[in-house]
Amino acid sequence: MERRRQHWWTVEGVEESTARVSEDGARSIVIPLYLLPPGVEEGEILSVTRSDERGGSVRLTIAADEAAAERALARARRAQERALEASKRADPGGDVRP
Repeated sequence: MERRRQHWWTVEGVEESTARVSEDGARSIVIPLYLLPPGVEEGEILSVTRSDERGGSVRLTIAADEAAAERALARARRAQERALEASKRADPGGDVRP
């Protein structure tokens, strides 16, 4: 019986031959760059599917998840807008006075 598990990796940084990814937002791991889709860049979200197959082998499918990346970017923009609005409410503006 095949078992499948889904994970998401967020690319935190790309070095010469490795990428640092956040796995499901829980922990950072370093992955050899050759295992990732060509041209992967910082900030991308990757869908990772692990399938346990017959004979004891494991198959990983790693693909860019553009829809998840767009959702994450939209969440970040909303958070930035909320922070800017909160800052405007707390800062009356004008010159800094001692």
